[in-house]
Amino acid sequence: MHMCPTELKEDLISNFDRSYRAVEEVVSQSGVLSINKVFDIGYFRINNKQYLKCPHIAYHIEGKNVLEVWIERLNRVVVYLKVEDKTKGEQKVIRRFQIEVEDDIGKLLADVAAHLKTVGEV
Repeated sequence: MHMCPTELKEDLISNFDRSYRAVEEVVSQSGVLSINKVFDIGYFRINNKQYLKCPHIAYHIEGKNVLEVWIERLNRVVVYLKVEDKTKGEQKVIRRFQIEVEDDIGKLLADVAAHLKTVGEV
């Protein structure tokens, strides 16, 4: 569960926006037609107090969560590449990218494309 930071860094939203747009371009060019995108902003309660979950975008192939773009509670944008562990039926993170500057986005795109090609063939 990811709680949102109470104070956002100035560049956090622009990093999230740039990361999402870059990942979205790779997804659209991947050729995998069965990708569904889910936008999630939710909340949870602890001791009768309501807290906002960090917004994130998840990409699913055949109901399996394979890619996520998150704002984490420590004022970071992260991109997770995931696979399903078939023996346990669980999702696991195989790669985590932390986006702090625009140059970080370019470094993850080739891995995102390769990952989508791999999981899209299954």
